[in-house]
Amino acid sequence: MMKETLLEYGLDDVEQSARECLQELDVMLLGCEFEDWALRLDLRIPDIRSLQALRDQVLDGSFEKKLKEKFASNAQNFRAHVDKSRFFSLYEDSLRGLEGLTAHQKEKLHEMEGEKDVHLSAPAGAGKTFVAMQRVLETLQDPDANVLYVAPSKALLLFFLRWLAMRLTPQDNTDTAGPKFETPEKALRRLLLLHDPYQSLILPELQQGRIVLHTDTVQGPMSSGELMFDLAVYDESHKIFCQTVDLNQTLLNRVRARREELFQLFLSDEAQSSAVQHAFPDATHVKLSEVVRNTERIVQAAAMFRYSSDPTENVTSFGKSLGPPLKTFLFAPDVDKHKTYAKHVVAALWHAVCMFPDMSFHGRIAILVRDQKFRRELSNHLQPALNEDIRHRRFETKSFAESLLQLPERLLQTSPQQHRECIVLDALDNADGLEQLIVICVGLDEPLKKDCDQNLCSQLYRALTRAQLLAMVVNEHVQGGLLEFLGAVRFFDRKVARPPNSQEAAQRAIGAANVASKDTDTAVSSVLVPGAEADMLTSSPSSTGAAGSGMGTDARATGEQASKQVDLTHLFQAQSTQGVQMSDIWDTRDNAIPHADSLEFSPMTQAGRRGF
Repeated sequence: MMKETLLEYGLDDVEQSARECLQELDVMLLGCEFEDWALRLDLRIPDIRSLQALRDQVLDGSFEKKLKEKFASNAQNFRAHVDKSRFFSLYEDSLRGLEGLTAHQKEKLHEMEGEKDVHLSAPAGAGKTFVAMQRVLETLQDPDANVLYVAPSKALLLFFLRWLAMRLTPQDNTDTAGPKFETPEKALRRLLLLHDPYQSLILPELQQGRIVLHTDTVQGPMSSGELMFDLAVYDESHKIFCQTVDLNQTLLNRVRARREELFQLFLSDEAQSSAVQHAFPDATHVKLSEVVRNTERIVQAAAMFRYSSDPTENVTSFGKSLGPPLKTFLFAPDVDKHKTYAKHVVAALWHAVCMFPDMSFHGRIAILVRDQKFRRELSNHLQPALNEDIRHRRFETKSFAESLLQLPERLLQTSPQQHRECIVLDALDNADGLEQLIVICVGLDEPLKKDCDQNLCSQLYRALTRAQLLAMVVNEHVQGGLLEFLGAVRFFDRKVARPPNSQEAAQRAIGAANVASKDTDTAVSSVLVPGAEADMLTSSPSSTGAAGSGMGTDARATGEQASKQVDLTHLFQAQSTQGVQMSDIWDTRDNAIPHADSLEFSPMTQAGRRGF
């Protein structure tokens, strides 16, 4: 019926309507085709900025709305619906398949040209692994070349292998100008791997759509006990060349050039290892400072916890995606600690379900905890809570390594077979270098101590920056902890750009909030400025009993408001710790912690940021 309706409307008119909807996104429509019961739009997306802009319009419903309006003007009975789960499968493929570099990346790669050894440091999300992937693909085009890839965790090895397999596998409707390989399987035979404790070489293999890792202590590119390679990549190298790793007890000190010379690429982020001393090999140091993966809100929030030895370093965002606010669920400590944590994690998942109701979360959500002990204890309560409170979604938790062993079904050209939505529950150490669409940071706060403050900042920074689109925080109230400042933060969502004089108005409003009464509603209502308004977000399911009164609001409307392109002159001003601090980054409306009269750590002020 739909096909007949579209044919009656006219495929040329369909294409023209879709093309008009894509005009402002810098996305080219290549054509339209019928695919089973759906209409497929084939798009050419030039860069990650355009891809993220399209993602935001699909999520907030504005693209679907524009399509409906265009079609309705000529076909009154026609209704358009965008399949968000299918879109995100293609979005993830496109994200991994992008080959173009940003201007900033091109500039920095130019600095690397002609250098044998390069130390590339960058904040999370700046594209370090993307640069390494390009270098690996270029090297593997030589049929005689061997590559070594080193990472701290097995999960990061598998993430890199999945990404490499996608780049090695030819896709439909792609031009033929890229690298050529006989088969992905043959190319992978010339790639060897190492992970902590770096004592055994690992040979990857693809078997019926799964990644199989073979441990091999004898064979491989070895000569007289030396490991012979053309290229060696050390991902998350700040966790490899550090005081906790004795290189003399590993295979790393036996890596040698197979031919004339060995090219080495060290990838690091000093903000993820602030309290550790390093001994990086001599190499040309190149810095990336532009984040391409995360939304602007995530970049801003993570910057509060980012430690840098260079106080002048300025991290910027390449994309123009504002993204949803970071959602927090802070609660009073409970005797049954992990059961209470499980209840609030369910509340966070419900928030995601309500915000993106038509999207499958299979492989798209990660719940990150401090260590494996916490993971085991939380898991005992979380799975039963998921089965009871969000039973219609059939969620199942896996570790990162378990979730990454299987190649994506779309890559294998098979139909989806999962009967459950697999989401990741893992320790933070296994998440370094990885990314997920949605991340829930659980139990990462602790009381501040002078000898470990930087480590705590690093934990929250590492966890938040794993999220591409939405980050949430679930934590019990920790007196004197890093997150205690959120008890004095009130969410302030601006739907539209403020007028030219709005910054002055906002500053006056903040001043008014600081002398206002402690009554939350009074404080919030007193700071609304022209062109802005606050809205409630959908909260948790009633079965979880989480704090908050946002039940019953429209989650789709929430997605629309969160993705509007607005003025990002944020309300981060130095304020008295007794006053309410307004933020359009942190959505604290489901918190249930007391207002702190004094704070050990206050990143919403310039002084607080300088302290770390």
